[in-house]
Amino acid sequence: MAFGLGALAISLLAIRLLIIPPSSRIVLPGKSAPSIPNVVLVYPPIPDNTLFRHGAELAAAEVQAAGGIGDFRLHSEMVAQDAADPNARLETLVAQTMTQAADIAKQENLLAVIGYVSADRAMSASSVYDRAGVPYLATHAKSTVLTSLGFQQVFALQCNYADDAKVLARYARRAGLKRFVVLSENNNSGQALSRTFIRSASERGATILYNAELGTHFPTTERLLLYLLDNKSFSANDIDAFFVASNDYEANIDLITRAHSLGLNVPIMGSAGFLAGDIEKRLGPALMKGLTVTSTYAGAATEPAAAAFVGSFESTYGRQPDLYSAIGYDAVKLLAHAVTVAGKADRHLISDALRGLRFRSPFVGVTGAMNFDNLGRITNRPMFVFRHDGVAFRKVATFEHSCADDTPANGQVPGPGNERMEPMP
Repeated sequence: MAFGLGALAISLLAIRLLIIPPSSRIVLPGKSAPSIPNVVLVYPPIPDNTLFRHGAELAAAEVQAAGGIGDFRLHSEMVAQDAADPNARLETLVAQTMTQAADIAKQENLLAVIGYVSADRAMSASSVYDRAGVPYLATHAKSTVLTSLGFQQVFALQCNYADDAKVLARYARRAGLKRFVVLSENNNSGQALSRTFIRSASERGATILYNAELGTHFPTTERLLLYLLDNKSFSANDIDAFFVASNDYEANIDLITRAHSLGLNVPIMGSAGFLAGDIEKRLGPALMKGLTVTSTYAGAATEPAAAAFVGSFESTYGRQPDLYSAIGYDAVKLLAHAVTVAGKADRHLISDALRGLRFRSPFVGVTGAMNFDNLGRITNRPMFVFRHDGVAFRKVATFEHSCADDTPANGQVPGPGNERMEPMP
């Protein structure tokens, strides 16, 4: 079966998702609380993340529909991530996240935690879960730091920002893009992404015309763009593309809108964070043209099982799934598979099972293979590049073995990464 989850695997588990307030304690029907393995999905309670929650719900419903064995049930609850004050200091956000994670970690029979959108929250929570011995599946966070701290319970379900930057640099070379303005968000993730892109692109003969952190030297995006138009070192015609290392949704929309209004109609490249929320609805197809992003999910074309997932999601929720829907779906199915490989719903055995999947029983979900190295990084899976043509995003390149490509897959050292460029429209 394409999921890597056979009939026996699904039959072992039945998942029931309950949306509850973060502080609620529940006793689920059918069994007393101490005998119920529990999974917690943590997500921000805002509309932009509904698709992520729906993906996890759909996977849970499918496992539930497959039945169980005897009285065994794996229950899951959803916890609304504490809302963050946009003006709060980082120390406040970290303290808030660690407090909530500590409360979650104290739950009886906690089996695993899935979620957290921002890297800051994911890294803060990961330290709590690792100390408590709770497997944590990070669905959104792409920071290289997340899997570099030696934690044994942390698993990153996406390629990291360094992988994104390397793939985009390789694509730029193949697409003939050589001269870049590099702009980054003023945080660790933005700086790491921009640094890696600059290094990778430069190694391939690219020229960095200008490099700056957004909001550092210029108080507004408008003034930054005007500087680029007025400076004497290069002209607007010299710019082949912008590389933007930012997950700030509103700032990205502002940058695209103002760049087009000033006639800077060059491609903008970035990671999948550029696709958060309803950016295409906000901007319209015309302003999306040239936006180029990476993703590990290519919709129905990624894996044979992905077409069935897309159809089921659309019929259930009336919307097309996105990358985060697919990752939420795969996270639940991956956990189910790990319990099967481990032989029982024991969180210590599950962590070992997840690390050994690539040697013992590889898992393939709708976003592709999900196997991990000893650091908890997802390894040796393809990454795709999508470019918007003014109508829709089109897949323009595929790069094999791009996630943590220094890690052997199933005992074999991966190749250097085959590149497939799609025919230009």
